[in-house]
Amino acid sequence: MKKTVLLLALLFAQVTFAENVTITLKNGLTANANFRSHSTNKPAIIVVHGFLSTYNYYTVQVISDELYDKGYTVLTPNLTLGISNRSEPISCDSLHQNTINNEGDEINAWLDWLESKGYRHFALVGHSTGSNSILASLENNKTPLDAIILAALYDFNTLPEKVLERDKKRAQNNLISDKPDTYSLALCRGNYLTTSSNYLSYLNWTKTRIIDTLNRSPYPITVIMPGKDSRLAGTDWLEQLRQTQAKVRLIPNADHFFTSDAEFDLTEAINQALNIK
Repeated sequence: MKKTVLLLALLFAQVTFAENVTITLKNGLTANANFRSHSTNKPAIIVVHGFLSTYNYYTVQVISDELYDKGYTVLTPNLTLGISNRSEPISCDSLHQNTINNEGDEINAWLDWLESKGYRHFALVGHSTGSNSILASLENNKTPLDAIILAALYDFNTLPEKVLERDKKRAQNNLISDKPDTYSLALCRGNYLTTSSNYLSYLNWTKTRIIDTLNRSPYPITVIMPGKDSRLAGTDWLEQLRQTQAKVRLIPNADHFFTSDAEFDLTEAINQALNIK
């Protein structure tokens, strides 16, 4: 009986550490995040999800659980993607009213919130396009960072060249009216509904811009790449990344989402980048 009571008490104690928190952004939208706190003596870590998903996504959960178990405060935001208090994934054919600049601003807003809670050291971890959102946040970042870790980092120009050139040219021609239209972006093939300016905000993050940002960062960056990702096959992207000032680690057996045994290699690489024992 005593063991049962103790177990329930421990489980309850773990649950109470996690809470849903919200902030009001400068654009008036409400942003929410899952917040699991530890002592302010250690860095607080923000883990950013990938394309159109939420903080409940598998890879984000793997990363955030590991970091929290290591004694770190972890905040996993749901990027609003233009929707106040968003909590569900968004389909490609929804009307997308956000830009990558908005995503970067939200990350910086969460850094400000953590600072208001007494934290003085911070790190950012992104998976997939969450890595791009983090790079975008650096353009207006005012909070010193102990580390940045980017897993499965690519640009948004991974579509077939003919599709990309067609959609990019059409978006540039439509900038004056800037009315919603359907484009191809990341996993959305011909059904990503947004304005031209919103769409181009993502395409403007080319490989050249990513490399330049990695080289200009005043903070240490580690890039972790999955060796079995089809987006990496047949390209020289890994070699381009290795020519930057970022530390680059390849996990040969990993797919894009670091599933199966690759999740352990991913968390080990993150721990090493953060110097966590």
